[in-house]
Amino acid sequence: MLQYQWIHYPETGTFYSMPWMSWQIEGADTPTVRFRIHPNVKLTSPQHTQFVLAVTDNGDPALTRYQRVKVNIFP
Repeated sequence: MLQYQWIHYPETGTFYSMPWMSWQIEGADTPTVRFRIHPNVKLTSPQHTQFVLAVTDNGDPALTRYQRVKVNIFP
């Protein structure tokens, strides 16, 4: 069995100045996730941010693999 965790990594993007509450994350503990930006957030130019996906197995010892994912955001 695998456990999934999506972690926001804002320091590497241009969308980091927006508050985290601007995001809605559906399925943050699943392999497939959907990001939605709050409708009140108005973008004037394309932005990007990054997330890290951590996947951990149930072995002994448990092993975790990390992969960074870049998300492009268009107005």
